[in-house]
Parts: sequence; C-alpha cells; structure tokens
Amino acid sequence: MTKPSAKLMTIASLLAVSGAAQAHPGHDHAHWFSDVNHLLFYGTIAAVIGAGALVVRSRRKAAARKGESEE
Repeated sequence: MTKPSAKLMTIASLLAVSGAAQAHPGHDHAHWFSDVNHLLFYGTIAAVIGAGALVVRSRRKAAARKGESEE
C-alpha cells in the first residue's frame, strides 16, 4: 500500500472539518467583545500568512545561496 501524500491528507482534513466549522451557531455581533474577537481572528490569519511568506522567502534565499556555491 502506498503512503498518502501530505497534500492529499491536508485536503481530506479540511474537507472533514469544514462542515463542522460552518455548522456552529455563531456569535452575537452586538456583543461588546465581537470586534475584539474578529480582530484576534483575522490578526491570527494574517500572522500565519506572514510566517508562511517568511519561510518561503528564507528557503528561496537558502536555495539561491546553495546554487551560487556550487558554481
């Protein structure tokens, strides 16, 4: 039996969780904490995207340095 790829496992996990995440009743947008809650949520998403961009950038730099040293 072959080993499933990381991409396949990620897609399967997202599909399995997405229905449950969308089925929650939500929260009261009139509550005083709603704005803070949204700020924290979107701030976390921005931080994850930023961290991913930094990882990609550092790996590209490392690959470029490795290519220069082999020449």
